[in-house]
Amino acid sequence: MPPKSDYTTFDVVKIIGIKMELLQDWMKRGFIKPTRQVPISRGLKSYFDRLQLYIIEAFYYLVQNGINRQEAAQWTLNIHKHISSDIAT
Repeated sequence: MPPKSDYTTFDVVKIIGIKMELLQDWMKRGFIKPTRQVPISRGLKSYFDRLQLYIIEAFYYLVQNGINRQEAAQWTLNIHKHISSDIAT
């Protein structure tokens, strides 16, 4: 079976091992951004691609090891930009 290309917030918390409230807080504060969001009856359903899944795990690792969330978000944003530009070329 091929690997998934989209992961829901439920997938993310299960794979990374974090609480849903923590992921939602990071998203609300703008530290983590979903790859895409789809309107549903009561709001938006967030989806993450595999790269974003790795970025979330890196963010979590940095925060767990003493880096503040603002710095961790900047570091992971830079990582995402570099990887994305490498993929595009």
